Amino acid sequence: MYYEPDKKDWLVLWPSAVLADGQTGGALDNRIYATATKEFRHFTAARLFFDPGYAVSGATLVPVSGKEGQYYLLFTDERSAPPANRIDAATGPTDPWQDIGAPFTESGAEAPAAIPVPGGYLLYYDHDGAPRHFGVAFSANLQHWSDATSSISLREGMRHGSLLHLETSEYSLLLDYHQVFDSGLTK
Repeated sequence: MYYEPDKKDWLVLWPSAVLADGQTGGALDNRIYATATKEFRHFTAARLFFDPGYAVSGATLVPVSGKEGQYYLLFTDERSAPPANRIDAATGPTDPWQDIGAPFTESGAEAPAAIPVPGGYLLYYDHDGAPRHFGVAFSANLQHWSDATSSISLREGMRHGSLLHLETSEYSLLLDYHQVFDSGLTK
């Protein structure tokens, strides 16, 4: 979900299956769809948001720092086995997407989620092959990426995450709750 301040609404993205190559039956391919809402009770009609002509999922929009209205679209290219994340550049969230780049993560990557950090961006992804793990890539410009997986430590067995900014006090409250929950006690 992405807040669009100029429209004062939320853009919601998700993958849905469509029939591959216009077939009347058989294989299904995912495409990315969108809707908008102001209050999460009423939604605009679903519309096709991203269709490069092959199966995709896990779309994430990343605003380009210092370039109002310009976004990158990170997504999972499902044509390869296993899938690989790819990056796509565009001038806005509703314009045609163009200039699709080459895969930039290890084979088996899916479900990209990116956040700005000092000096660039971190991309978290789920590695679906053996061994299953979260991976991380770093980019200063959303065009050239390097593996940064060794910079994180996450609980084993986690899959498909979302990113959330927390203050230290909020993190401490969650950590306290987690420790109580793991011990079987209730608060």
